Amino acid sequence: LCRTCAIYDKFLTPKSPRWSGPTTSLRMEVTTVAGVKNHLLVIARTLHSVSTNLYVTSLNQDGQLGLGDFCDCHCHELTMVPDLKHVEQVAAGAFHSLALSRGAKYLYAFGKADDGALGLGFEHNQKCERRCHTPTLVSFIADEPVLRSSIACGDSHSMAISIRGDLYTWDFNVLGQTGQTEVARVKNQYIWRPTKLKRGGLLG
Repeated sequence: LCRTCAIYDKFLTPKSPRWSGPTTSLRMEVTTVAGVKNHLLVIARTLHSVSTNLYVTSLNQDGQLGLGDFCDCHCHELTMVPDLKHVEQVAAGAFHSLALSRGAKYLYAFGKADDGALGLGFEHNQKCERRCHTPTLVSFIADEPVLRSSIACGDSHSMAISIRGDLYTWDFNVLGQTGQTEVARVKNQYIWRPTKLKRGGLLG
């Protein structure tokens, strides 16, 4: 019974998180939260500050926390991602993450890369790059900024809407979840880079 109570108290009882990072305080203002069963992403800022940072916790076996390593974080401690500033939106997949920053202009990806989830062009034969533990800029965003609040992740695929209103999708496509019908016809299971979805191209 005592062991059961200890487990309940440590893991199943709501508690205030501990904030870890150079720009933290006892009171933080949370603006956005995204999470799945494996990890949690929180955008927050100190009171009276206009600059937001990304804080993360939980499992990190594929680098989905973006902390520069593959070490898990304690469930009650939120650690600031040091390489991201002015974060405005986040999305979480099963083993990867997306973060939108600086006026919704820059899209960063980190985590599991061997199924195309990050949109960085990593192929299966590039074993050294199957996991990306630091936020990495998704290249297509340089010419066509993503709109604020318009990124999303499925378990193994990702999406973003450009400022022109175009939908880009990438990642695992074995069931056509990216909506890329032309790629689906040639039975390509992976969309390695963000690819614009043509009008009328949804599989349904």
